Amino acid sequence: MRMFNKRNCTESIFCIKTAAFLFIMACITSVHAESSIRVGLLSPGSPDNPFWKSVADFAKAVAEDLDIDLIIRYSNESSYGTKKSGMRLLSNLKESDYFLTGYYRAVTMDLLQETESRGIKTAIFNTDIIETDKPLTGKPRQKFKHWIAHIRPDEISAGYILAAELAQQAQKRYAGPYDTLAITGPLMSDETYHGKVPRFRTALGEQEVITIKEDTSVSAYRLAGLERYATKDKDIKVLGYLDAFWLRQEAKRFALKTMPRYQIKIYWVASDLMAMGVIDAAKESGLTPGRDFVVGGIDWSEPGLKAVADGELAVSMGGHFMEAGWALLLMHDYHFGYDFVSDTGTEITTTMQALTEKNINDYLKKFGDGNWNKIDFRQFSKKYNPHLSKYDFSLDAVLHSVD
Repeated sequence: MRMFNKRNCTESIFCIKTAAFLFIMACITSVHAESSIRVGLLSPGSPDNPFWKSVADFAKAVAEDLDIDLIIRYSNESSYGTKKSGMRLLSNLKESDYFLTGYYRAVTMDLLQETESRGIKTAIFNTDIIETDKPLTGKPRQKFKHWIAHIRPDEISAGYILAAELAQQAQKRYAGPYDTLAITGPLMSDETYHGKVPRFRTALGEQEVITIKEDTSVSAYRLAGLERYATKDKDIKVLGYLDAFWLRQEAKRFALKTMPRYQIKIYWVASDLMAMGVIDAAKESGLTPGRDFVVGGIDWSEPGLKAVADGELAVSMGGHFMEAGWALLLMHDYHFGYDFVSDTGTEITTTMQALTEKNINDYLKKFGDGNWNKIDFRQFSKKYNPHLSKYDFSLDAVLHSVD
């Protein structure tokens, strides 16, 4: 008979408790591993770019709620830099991970080929495929089986609505017709823009330059929206466009040249950042935006929204910075067996919305602090809400998601 030994008993109890603890921790770790996914997000802009900062902030909030391990790799807004950053990011991903990127000429095709060969599920957001590249890419899940979705804004609609909002506000202030000047980013005029709006550099006495070939079709599509509106509203007289390369200082330089020589009443600008350059020029020229002319931009950037609230920027189109976050949510649900294809399809087009003096205060009251963590993004997920019949990523849905 084995004699009772208090020390042996104590050690046995300790071992049992330790084993139980380790088992529980192993289960917790296993559950955590099963409930999270890893996504690499490629940003073509730097963290201090207002638009790309908004993209990253919104995506981070979504990732936190959905337990997504999000890795963001920034670039310097050049083709070479974006490709290098993308390949470096992909080198840190494995087959079970996901990859999120925009479409950039001479860059994304190589990234798609890399993800396809390695079985990494991929989504493209924010930009459309360049027309000449569409035969090469096909649609999601066709030529590239692991390219599962493409979510991008309707840029033509955004340019059209921006023009309509500016025309409406000009009508309240001035007698028509309204001389209108467009300030854009670079255009790929040979491939994507076949409109009649002329370049305006020669009118300023500047030597004509070869248009830099933009990596995306964004500028061309937005400008096409302006042209489409101008064909319907005969009070809008579009003098031409100036490509300011998405730079605030370059937009300011152009505006300083035009303000003393032309009676421009509408500055239609393809980004908030460049629109702020026009506002800078007005202040140097002794003019007042909103009184002497109206100017509008695109992006819902923090400086842009403040300018709308201050009455300097008549309108900012936007909401598309949320697309990376919505793509993360779709990837998350896809990973857990909720394929969005029967709901949204593989190609998803979002519509930008206008923030003006009418609704800017409501928006800023809820989200002016840029704190997207106040939203519980699980409410938009079918994994957490299997009863949801349709995904709703509209501005109204976002505004109503918080009290």
